Amino acid sequence: MVIELKDTTGKMLSICKDDKALRFMIPRSSIPFGFTEFVPPNGNPNISLEISIEDDALADKIRSMEDEVIQKISEKSQSVFKRHMGPEDIKEMFNSNFKNDRLRVKHTRNTRLFNSEGKPIPSDVSGGDNRGWTAAVSVTVSSVYFFNKKVGLVWNADQIKLWEPEPKPKDEQQSELKGFAFTLSSS
Repeated sequence: MVIELKDTTGKMLSICKDDKALRFMIPRSSIPFGFTEFVPPNGNPNISLEISIEDDALADKIRSMEDEVIQKISEKSQSVFKRHMGPEDIKEMFNSNFKNDRLRVKHTRNTRLFNSEGKPIPSDVSGGDNRGWTAAVSVTVSSVYFFNKKVGLVWNADQIKLWEPEPKPKDEQQSELKGFAFTLSSS
């Protein structure tokens, strides 16, 4: 994979591969926390989704792409930071969206949501929605950002297909531990 970083008018670099957007398809995976919401003091809510990445090959692909981006930023460091910075310096500043085998992607106003049958559903979600569900997600890595001495990638969700959790069989529901029991022993 040969990634290109191109200058933009702001404090970002656009990212592409062979002059095309960098896209990934995340297969159906767990979304243990559902949608999460962060509301900054002076702005609109930021809604994101953390997807468990269970496919080792995809996890390796994401890590190698991040390493390649870090190398490319190092090569452009003179124009970006006004001084040369090696890959290790950039790595210290790098804020990865892929941590603990989960990838965090941003839900934007252009993100389209679908139910398990592939039918469109309303896209307005808030924090806590769809907790414990599974999802398949089409994402675009659109740019590299520089903010507060941090560097990272912007991962935008293009389309999200959601599946409700499977109901547990009745015999499994009854055997779940609901509380605690203690016995006193006479000594």
